[in-house]
Amino acid sequence: MAYGARNSERVEFERGIPVYMMGIDGTWRRDCLMIDASQTGARLLIENSLEGLDLKEFFLLLSSTGLAYRRCQLVRVDGNQIGVEFLARKTAKRHRATDAHLGPVKPSGTTGKSLIVLNCQMLTSRRSQAYRPPYHSS
Repeated sequence: MAYGARNSERVEFERGIPVYMMGIDGTWRRDCLMIDASQTGARLLIENSLEGLDLKEFFLLLSSTGLAYRRCQLVRVDGNQIGVEFLARKTAKRHRATDAHLGPVKPSGTTGKSLIVLNCQMLTSRRSQAYRPPYHSS
């Protein structure tokens, strides 16, 4: 069964991928599962209450360290599932214009779906490795 109108193809995850929602100001964080994702948004399964949280804009942390993330806004609430839209990065547009000599962002011959699957596979393989903080010499 389809989950609302979709502008781009979705990739579904059988078991869900553990991710975190965090407020823009960093004052709150919630565990959740990403059920499906596309280039433009995702569907999340929330276990705890969202009452009292500012969900107009928030970060979706795709790694426990917060190094991989997307800025999101709430699109819909359906029981314990929510739909989010990924917000465009304002700085990315600026850099693309100045980095035009680097070539296209998406490799030719790939689809958006294959890039999502590849990114999620990389994400899950990184999660299986223990986090090691970078070495700092004093």
